[in-house]
Amino acid sequence: MISTAVIFIVSLNAFGDREGDISILPDYAYTCRFDAETAGSELRRQRPLVHVHLSHGGGHFIANLAKLNHERTFLQLGSCDGDLPRLQPVIRLCDTRRREFAMHQVTFAQVERGLESGEFCPQIFDYVLFVRDPIMRMDSHLSKYNEAEKIITYIEHGRGKSLTVPFESEFNRMLFAPGTNRGEGLANFDNILTRWLTFTSYWLHAPVGHINYTAYTIALANLKKFKLYASLSHLNNSVLRTIGWSYAGADRAERHHHADHRLTPGQLDRLRALNVWDLKLYSFAMA
Repeated sequence: MISTAVIFIVSLNAFGDREGDISILPDYAYTCRFDAETAGSELRRQRPLVHVHLSHGGGHFIANLAKLNHERTFLQLGSCDGDLPRLQPVIRLCDTRRREFAMHQVTFAQVERGLESGEFCPQIFDYVLFVRDPIMRMDSHLSKYNEAEKIITYIEHGRGKSLTVPFESEFNRMLFAPGTNRGEGLANFDNILTRWLTFTSYWLHAPVGHINYTAYTIALANLKKFKLYASLSHLNNSVLRTIGWSYAGADRAERHHHADHRLTPGQLDRLRALNVWDLKLYSFAMA
């Protein structure tokens, strides 16, 4: 058996420096979490895991489940985010992200943003997706604000328009604060899962209402390259065994973003009509 301590100790020189000086990247020295008592824990994997994490999609729960399974993580806001700073992330092509993981012997990280073209690296990392029901995720997200009707109406009538909320709103201020460049804006409610899984800048930033069958087929093909994809509500030992995890102790894993179910049945139905491609991907992950 080979321990994680052996698997992920690698020379940075082996990766070269084709993407520039590592010193320009955020300093992760203080964020690396590792429990020495679990150094001998055996994970039957040869690659680090990258979890594609949508906001309000169970990220804190998965991060804590990773820790319960003795993964070595970047630690940021309790969510093991592998993209610091979150609101102004450096675009990381494959060699850059690989060097970061190797530098700190990281075995698991989450990325809570859409990956641009060239950032999806299935030849280096094992990707996982634990996906929440898309409409329930939106319900949870919109429950933080009092602008659900405005936002849903804009998306319904905003085909071809910008993903930036055009009216003054708490939602707009949160995602597009001065100095940030990564808010997902209205994409959160316009087939964001499909956008993210295309792993292309064109579809990631496509205007409102432009996600179509072509984007869906690209996303589905990429999802099939994942080590594991599953519904967040159907996790168990059998599912998690694929990545060497156990569901034991999951009741101790902190959960955030419980939906307050503030949206009306009619609003939920309208979101379903707007997000058919995300719902198809979710059905595939549930199968």
